[in-house]
Amino acid sequence: MAETSRESARDLYLAALTRVDERSPTDPDFQLALIGHLCMVSGAEAAGDPSAHDVLAEGHRRRGNAVFEELLPVLSETGTARDIVLATLCDDGELSEACAGYLDTSPRQADLRAAWSRKIDQWRKGYRKLLHGRSKLERMEIADAALACAGTDLLYGRVDLMGGVVLELEVTEPSLYLTYDQGATRRFAQAIAGRL
Repeated sequence: MAETSRESARDLYLAALTRVDERSPTDPDFQLALIGHLCMVSGAEAAGDPSAHDVLAEGHRRRGNAVFEELLPVLSETGTARDIVLATLCDDGELSEACAGYLDTSPRQADLRAAWSRKIDQWRKGYRKLLHGRSKLERMEIADAALACAGTDLLYGRVDLMGGVVLELEVTEPSLYLTYDQGATRRFAQAIAGRL
């Protein structure tokens, strides 16, 4: 239950952060969302008035490279926050070395930024694939439900969807390409007769 609460809090902070991301880095709402999200990702405590560096350094001490993996959504979905986090990760000796090991690159700032850019692109592609697969699954579930309404013993069925709404449920096809094969009409008639 605690893990679910932590994930929910992390997601809420990320949503808040993406909402206020274009504000000034000194804006209190931006700072609260950024530090709150980083604390949820890293498992660090937000005692006093911590900086992104303080939270990330403590998070790395607590969780090792796992903290970097959880930064990918904020690095992918924000602009100002991404710049602050990358500056912190690439400019600090201890964190730069840790990032270099995680990303399998040199600790030079240019190399780290290029490696983070590749890692962010890879994460975005995987995320898009996940969303596409989820969308396809949802469409298949809607189509299956529509076909189930038509009956369980169909010879043919097609569902046309638009935006998750059934536009057409077709259980007979006017042509079925019966003129393309000499015995098609007879076979189709036998299949219908066999079902009656």
